[in-house]
Amino acid sequence: MTLKSVSFVVALMLFFSAESFGQKIFLSGYSRDSVTFDLLPYTSVHTTKGVLVTGSNENGYFSLSMQVGDTIVFTRLGYKPVKVSPRSTMWDMNVMMPEGTHMLKEIVVYDNYVIHGHEQIQKSLREKDGLKNFRIKRPLLLPRT
Repeated sequence: MTLKSVSFVVALMLFFSAESFGQKIFLSGYSRDSVTFDLLPYTSVHTTKGVLVTGSNENGYFSLSMQVGDTIVFTRLGYKPVKVSPRSTMWDMNVMMPEGTHMLKEIVVYDNYVIHGHEQIQKSLREKDGLKNFRIKRPLLLPRT
């Protein structure tokens, strides 16, 4: 090979690598629970830098475009994040998200609750004056015509 042909091949390789570097790919599909395969509505789709790209709708469907080589992260409350780095366009993608559980610290609840207005309730129950004149009135039923 001559120097001229080698430089031509190198120039071609640089041209095609630069063209593929700026290429966009398109993704669409559904976010699903990895165990039950149920659709997961309102899943957020972020870049690895934390920038919101899109979100899934009430049926779990999402659609987006991104650069080749980028990584996106699917997140949803109660599920572990899922990273995806697709190399080509995918129109019917299913992102399976595993459930994530978090243990909370122990809490203690003490029974010391007082209802506001407690004294007035007790007073009215003792006096029972409010119940002497109380009557339930039945609505007047008219015959159908």
